[in-house]
Amino acid sequence: MNRPTWPENGAAMLTRMGSAFTVRNGELYLDNQSVTTLVRQIGTPCYLYSQDALQQRLAALREALPADIALHYAVKANPHEALLAFFKDHV
Repeated sequence: MNRPTWPENGAAMLTRMGSAFTVRNGELYLDNQSVTTLVRQIGTPCYLYSQDALQQRLAALREALPADIALHYAVKANPHEALLAFFKDHV
């Protein structure tokens, strides 16, 4: 099976965005895991999330808001069990 390769400008775009995705040798990675390998294990369609990226963005949000602001996660936004578990422990 041929795997798609990411163009160099795609890698630069991901870097500028501060993404948890990286490109190595034309292959897409998420948190140092090959997306190709993940998709083979999980199947498609699928959504891939970076726990590190979620933690970083949540920390940035907390830092930007006054300390007395409570954060809540809207289950309706995405009821995926792993995301709910993450936000239960972090929000």
